[in-house]
Amino acid sequence: MSFRKLDIENWKRKDIYHFFKTYDNPYYNICSKLEVENLYQFCKKENLSFNLALLHSTLLIINNLQEFKLRIEGDEVIEYTTINCGSTVLSEDETFSFCYFNFCESMSEFIENSRKVIDLHLQKKQFDTRDNVQNLIYFSVLPWINFTSITHAKRFNSGESIPLITFGKLHQIDQVRQIPISVEVNHALVDGIHVGKFLNKLQSFINQF
Repeated sequence: MSFRKLDIENWKRKDIYHFFKTYDNPYYNICSKLEVENLYQFCKKENLSFNLALLHSTLLIINNLQEFKLRIEGDEVIEYTTINCGSTVLSEDETFSFCYFNFCESMSEFIENSRKVIDLHLQKKQFDTRDNVQNLIYFSVLPWINFTSITHAKRFNSGESIPLITFGKLHQIDQVRQIPISVEVNHALVDGIHVGKFLNKLQSFINQF
């Protein structure tokens, strides 16, 4: 994997970074809604997995936003060239484990590759946490819950800085399908304006289908 070390001393967010880095829990969470009717209809027409298409769309936006590609590693801030996906996957016995999907520009290729990974993973059923891999975004899906708030398990004072994104229950309002989304990020690296840009860019991209 390729990356570069950020020059913290000349970083415009240097003071903000040092301020929030000392917090016991520097994470904050923003919940919102996405209108996904266009993407849903596209997937239905093309016989594609809606969940994997939404995952790919999200990764595509993330890989074009610097703040979501930054990670704290010791006393350094690292910017990774490519961000991949770590996602929860539910087994038939209602236990979950983690799957990992590599990002690629092509949605159809991403979905095809991810399906193969899921099928193989469910056969082996290994609980793989990949704690040492940093160029990831952690994804979860709660298809049973139209949530308006969410929190995640945390190791306090651990230096964790990987963003967590959760999607909720797909539902309709006035004939338009929506889905709740939760974005949890480390304030030492990502501010509210960056979460806002991410959500707006993701919504605009989905609207194009």
